[in-house]
Amino acid sequence: MEIKKALFVDDDTEYLWKLISAVKPLGLECRVMSNSREAVKLISREDFDVLVTDIAMPEIDGYEVIRELRNHSPGAYVIAISGQNDENVEIRALEKGANAFLPKPLDLERFIGVLSVLFNGKANGSNAIK
Repeated sequence: MEIKKALFVDDDTEYLWKLISAVKPLGLECRVMSNSREAVKLISREDFDVLVTDIAMPEIDGYEVIRELRNHSPGAYVIAISGQNDENVEIRALEKGANAFLPKPLDLERFIGVLSVLFNGKANGSNAIK
């Protein structure tokens, strides 16, 4: 399996490192950004296979991060995450181009399962996973 390049974006750095630890066995090349504005700049310079982004962040929200990724890497997989317990957040994330939406706190087993489905070709960059 080729190494997938993943970008994790969340203003909660402690949470980000928890996610990185969980996906380590998958062999991803991970980049971590706690500033969404900087993440958008990075997306314009580098290609990523996977984006995991929080929705509610200062400066630029996760919807904008997803939009930027779709402009630069349309075939990439996107998992949107949020602690906002609101169905509209999920719907909007999927409409903006996320392949999956997972509520915080994440069920790490489910998170790894969603990534595995994406990597095994059972979804493409435009299909949502529930």
